[in-house]
Formats: sequence, structure tokens, C-alpha cells
Amino acid sequence: MERFSLLCAWPSSNDLGSKEYLVPSTLRWYPPVEITKLITSASLPSLFVKFESGQVPSNLFPRLVVQFLQWGRNESLWSTVKLYKNFARFYTADDENYSVVLLCHSSLIEVVVHGGNVRSLNDDMPADVGNSSVDQRDSFEVFCASEVFRQLVLLLGCLRREFCWLKRMEYQFGIICPVCCHKRLVDYCDTHHKEGCGQEECLHFIPKSELRNLNQHITCTRSAVAVNNKVYTKKFTAWFASPREETTADANDGKLSCSRRGPLSPGKLDICNILVEKMRELATDLTVKLVQESEDKSVTLPGVVESLVSPSCDPKEILLQLKENLHLDQTDLEKPTPETTRMIRCFAATAKDTKRIDVVKHLREITPAGTTGPLLPGELEICEIPAETLRELTIDLTIRDLQWKVVAGRLGLRAKEIAFLDMRYNNPCKAALASVAHYHGMNVDYLYDVLTECGMPALADIL
Repeated sequence: MERFSLLCAWPSSNDLGSKEYLVPSTLRWYPPVEITKLITSASLPSLFVKFESGQVPSNLFPRLVVQFLQWGRNESLWSTVKLYKNFARFYTADDENYSVVLLCHSSLIEVVVHGGNVRSLNDDMPADVGNSSVDQRDSFEVFCASEVFRQLVLLLGCLRREFCWLKRMEYQFGIICPVCCHKRLVDYCDTHHKEGCGQEECLHFIPKSELRNLNQHITCTRSAVAVNNKVYTKKFTAWFASPREETTADANDGKLSCSRRGPLSPGKLDICNILVEKMRELATDLTVKLVQESEDKSVTLPGVVESLVSPSCDPKEILLQLKENLHLDQTDLEKPTPETTRMIRCFAATAKDTKRIDVVKHLREITPAGTTGPLLPGELEICEIPAETLRELTIDLTIRDLQWKVVAGRLGLRAKEIAFLDMRYNNPCKAALASVAHYHGMNVDYLYDVLTECGMPALADIL
């Protein structure tokens, strides 16, 4: 039963060395009504999991609670747990003032990291007293939220793959808008024409993708009386990093890139920044700007765009024009330098933009693997890679001396997470990419670069 996430063995509070079994699915009593005060008193905003079906799947929440119990037991994270129907509170072993709360609503699962009441005690202290304590609590709170979100992504993905009735489960992580909603109530509902509407379908849910794709704030126009209608994404960075932070960190590592994610480390191959003006009108030449270590280098390719968009132009003729324009010989293509590789990558990206995949395929025939970039759109999210392509890539990575573990590590998964996936799946690489896609939102360009940097250019060219 523990294997099917129905119960969890837990150390008994009565006898030393004895065990008791926690079975969340059999709980009958709901938590006290005061939990509303507990949730609203948390200093960090709640994280929500919204299910596209409009209802939390049957028996999902008790199994998720069991998975959290098992995770905490194996990592010695929880000192005490309090369980009720549709509610679980886990007190952290490091500091019992902290706790993690899971609360199941009809279409949402709410996740809260609570820091206890020490903050209210510190509010009465002088400004120069207790600040270091507050800072330490803040940092632990943020760390705890980040770890919980990371594990939640992993566990929900595992539950969806392990149980047949959850395979079609679609969900999004996000927050409830703090401008037009407070205490999980809509300030004024235009649908039901009343204040304090508690219908979940009326809540303004903001998905994680919007928080990551906008730099500083989101504007909410649903409230007629809001003085400040901006939702500042910085408030939610405890749960998931903002794209601005990712971009800044990437820029510090080296260069700007076409992909939303940046280079993995200084001096490594990166996707150059392409600026194409009026390419659709075919009236001007293409200017490709390569940016490396703060030095701008421009390469003008007159006539190449016109050739690319002309269906009558043979791929060989187009590549001949490219070689002449860039003064490249056959050796440059067979053994390209990093600078030549960046030029080829830019050209291949432009060929894809003009629907000349045949040109990119021919370019692959005369250059080493891992040079041209992916055939798939570079901005395509990992989770949207075609099923056949993803299956071929992940199977090849899995059967070749477990190379998927190297890739998973470079994509940000930890050794324990990799071992967890390896133990539970026939194709753990696919599960690893799915987890990374939910947690980081990485795209095909980034995955291609990871594969080439891990010494797997032939596998990168599957993309």
C-alpha cells in the first residue's frame, strides 16, 4: 500500500522504535475553521496548483500528502505532522516555528510556508535589534519555499505517470492576484455582483509562466477601486525565480543570446543574437550581430536572405554564397572555429525562420554534429517537443551508459532527484526533462547547448 502512495510508515510518538501508519485517504474530520487565519497570517504569499479540469482529481491530494510524508521521512525534514481531511501541516525539524501547509480546495491545491509568530515579536523591538534574526528567518523561509516547490513539481509529475487515471491531468502553478483578491476572496465579483465572492472560478489566477515572462510587474485591471493595480513579481521569487534574475545571471556569465536562457559557463558556445530587419519584405540585406565579451562584431550577408526565401534556389547554391560571403573554405566547415560555428548557427536560425529546413539539413551534411543548432524552433519549450523526437532522444540518452544522468545534472537536477527518477521509471530521462520543463521552463535551444557541452553533439542533432 505504501508503494501505491496509500499509507506512510511513521515513527510512533508513544513507544521508542515502534511505528504507526498514516493513511490520509481515510481521514473524516475537517480542520478547524481557524486555519483561515493561519493561512492569511503567513508572510510569504501562497502558491497554488490549478487543475484545468476545474476539479482536483479524485484521490490525488491524499496521495500527494503521502508522497510529502515519505520525502520528509527519508530526508528527516519533518518533526511533527498534523493531518485532517483535505489538510496537512508539516512542522520542519530544523525549526518547529516553520511549517509547510497543504490545503485542498475544489479546483486548487494551496501551498503555504509559514514562519510562526516570531516576526510579530520582533516587530516590537528597536530597529537595530533582532534584524539579523529576521533576515535569517527570511532566508530560511525562502529556501523552504524553493525546496517545497521543487519537490512538488517532481511529485506531481511522478503521480501523473504512475497512475493511469491521472495521465491526462493538466495543471499550472501560479498565484492568486493580490490586487483584486484578498484572503482567497474576490473584492468585487462582476459575475455574481457581490463583494467577497468566494467562488474559485472567479478568482484571478496568474500562472507561473506570466510571472516568469514579465520582468518586474503585471498590471491587473479587474478592480475598479484598486489604488495600485500592479502585481510585483519580486514578491513571488521565493517560489520561482523571475526571468530578469535569470537573464542578469546569464549575461554576467558571458554573452547575450537568442534563446531565453543564457550560456552555461564563460567561453562556451552560445547562440548569437540575430537582428533581422524587414526580412519579410525582402527589401534589405540581413545584418547579423554577434556579441561576445562586450565586443560588437557585424557580418553583412548581402543577397543571402533573398536566396533563402526563393524556393527555386538550391541549398547548395545558397551555401556557396554563404562561403563566398564569409570567405570560408571546406576546411572551415569541416573543422569550424568557435567564431565560425556562431556564424553558421546564426545562418541556420535564419534559414529556419524563412522555412528553409532543407538548407539546414544540407548544412548538417557538411559540418560536424552539434554545429547548426536544432531543426525544431529554438524557443519551443521542452515540454512541447514532438513525442517521437522526445522518445528517440530520451531512449538514446538512457541506453548509452546512462548519459541522461550527466544531462540531468547539467539541467539542474540533484543527485537524489536523479536517483529517485532512475528508480521509478523505465525512461527516467523523459521524466527528468518533464520535471526540468515545469521547474525551469527551458527551451530547445538551451537543451541543444547542454547536449553539445556534455559531448553529445550527435544526440543534440536529434532535436
